[in-house]
Amino acid sequence: MASIVRRMIFTFEKHLRDSYTIVAVDLIFHGKTLLADSFSTKGLFTMDNLEELIRAILKNENKEQFSVMGYSFGGRLAMNCILLFPDKVDSLILIASDALRWNPGYYFATKSLIGKTIFRLMTNNPDFVVSILGFLSAISLIHPKAFEFYKNQLSFQPVRQKIYDVWMAHRNMVPDISLMQKNINKFHIQVLLIFGAHDRIIPARAGKKLIRSLKKNAREVIIDAGHRVIEKSQAISEEIWNHLK
Repeated sequence: MASIVRRMIFTFEKHLRDSYTIVAVDLIFHGKTLLADSFSTKGLFTMDNLEELIRAILKNENKEQFSVMGYSFGGRLAMNCILLFPDKVDSLILIASDALRWNPGYYFATKSLIGKTIFRLMTNNPDFVVSILGFLSAISLIHPKAFEFYKNQLSFQPVRQKIYDVWMAHRNMVPDISLMQKNINKFHIQVLLIFGAHDRIIPARAGKKLIRSLKKNAREVIIDAGHRVIEKSQAISEEIWNHLK
């Protein structure tokens, strides 16, 4: 996945480098991102941390305005930028973005005592959870492709541990969608939503309610791909260029 992301950023650079400075930031527990002592103690990435990070980037790059883009789980941080800096954001670009709608499973796993206990047990012993997901797939409550995705994610302990660490570290970063909508409309922030046509993890319908609420500020693009829509970096970069220019 990391190599795909690097390839995507390289493709974006070819289209945007004459007009934009591209700053790619890894989430906590992604890439080479290191944890500060204060974070290690608290175990959380907070809105204050995000605000501090964005202000540092703007200062370092000597910029006043910026556009923000997030893919999958990173979409929740991109959306929170609209809450923190509504007057500084020109455009919001979300690619197969998480957190476009309320996710009771995420809340249960990261906020409730029972959910956190089960989540921790699942990290160490996923067989029971895979069995449940298989049953739900068999009775058509989840799509078979979604089941295969989750099964593959749970197959290897390092991957399970990373999912646990990432979810728990960002558990307070759930964006207030209602407030985000108000800010987008008030400050006329342009929004581009990109989805994979065959994505069963975050299907295009996840963004329908948001698009309806954003008046004329939002545009949706469907790419011929699954959840790893960023593999179509050329098509995405062209859409982003058309959106930004």
